[in-house]
This record gives sequence, C-alpha cells and structure tokens, in this order.
Amino acid sequence: MAFHGKVALVTGGASGMGRISALRLAAGGAQVAILDMNEAALEETAARFPNIRALRCNVADQEQVQACVAAVERDIGAIDRLTHAAGIMPSHTVMDTTFEQAQRLIEVNYYGTLHMIRAVVPGMLARNRGDVILFGSVSATALTPHLGAYAASKAAVNVIGETLANELGHTALRIAVV
Repeated sequence: MAFHGKVALVTGGASGMGRISALRLAAGGAQVAILDMNEAALEETAARFPNIRALRCNVADQEQVQACVAAVERDIGAIDRLTHAAGIMPSHTVMDTTFEQAQRLIEVNYYGTLHMIRAVVPGMLARNRGDVILFGSVSATALTPHLGAYAASKAAVNVIGETLANELGHTALRIAVV
C-alpha cells in the first residue's frame, strides 16, 4: 500500500468515515493517529491495531489542535496524510436554529478545518509532500430542509478546501475535498 510506514492523522477517527479511514490506513501499515472527543470510542478504535494512537482533541480549540499535532509529530513522525473527518451535524429548521447552535457548527466544522490546515500543512509544505483530505458535504449545494446551518458550515469547508488546492497548486501537495 502507498501509505505503508507513513504517518496519517485522522480527525473524527473514532466513528463514522473517520474511523473507516483510520482502520483502512492502519490495515495498510500506516502509523495512524486518531483525534476525537469520544474517549471510549477512541480507545475501542485504537485497540483494533497496534499502529493506531488515540488522542482526545476538540478540533474547535486551536491550542488543543496545535498540541495534538505537535505530539503526533514528536512521537510518531512527520504527517504524510491529514484526513479531516471531524464534524457535527445537528438538524434544525432555520427558524429553530439558535445562535449558539449555529456558532458551534462554525466552530467545529469550519474553524476546526482551519485549525487542522494551519497545524499540519506548514510541515507538508516544508517537505513539499503530503495529502490533505477534507470532508465537505454535498449539503452545501443540494440544500436540505432542517440542515441550513450545517449546510452553511460545510459550504465554508468546501470553499476553503478548494481555495487551498488552488493556492497550493504549484506544490507537490495533494488537496481533496470529499
């Protein structure tokens, strides 16, 4: 596998698509660090492979992100792939969405993406190699009732990822929004 012996960092790595990505990378021989808020699920996922390291991290907290990325780089090595799957998806009508709910969506989904990019991509740029996979959403364009605030937060993720890919098009980094 292309990632055998390489280092992958997966956010949202204790559940859903993040967990699937982490397990596939680990099965292929990558050294995998998973970040998530759910400690029990982190432990359960990490127990599946000896090459998975679990770290509790709130991606909405820039200091936590910086500390976790520094720990991964110190303890495992330079990050070759970032798979950023962490996110939240509450369901409310636009009229029932509180400011606090909308703010939390932006903090986790959008700012969390920015925090991860700013923590991981500089090292990749210094090495002129690396993959960045950001989980956006088709909800940003295929608008669905009860997901207005979520769709807005994921539209921001889609745009920042596509813009990053454009800005780094002259490098060997590979940027994808899925």
